[in-house]
Amino acid sequence: MAEVEDAALTDMLESGWTVAGYSVCLMAMGATSHHILLQHGSKLTTHVIVINNGAEVGRAVLPFAPAPPKKKGWFG
Repeated sequence: MAEVEDAALTDMLESGWTVAGYSVCLMAMGATSHHILLQHGSKLTTHVIVINNGAEVGRAVLPFAPAPPKKKGWFG
């Protein structure tokens, strides 16, 4: 997962993205991953936040639609 800035979720919500779904997954050693599905028109993306012992471990934004461009070769 590529790390993103902490304000990315706030920026997306302020610019008109809406929450279309939400789930929490229990991970090893009690960590949790929160998956927030966001929609803006025909764009669909998920924002993942991983938390362990009450502290945030990382964040990532993964686009679903439109699909990201496919890489060619080993290094894109």
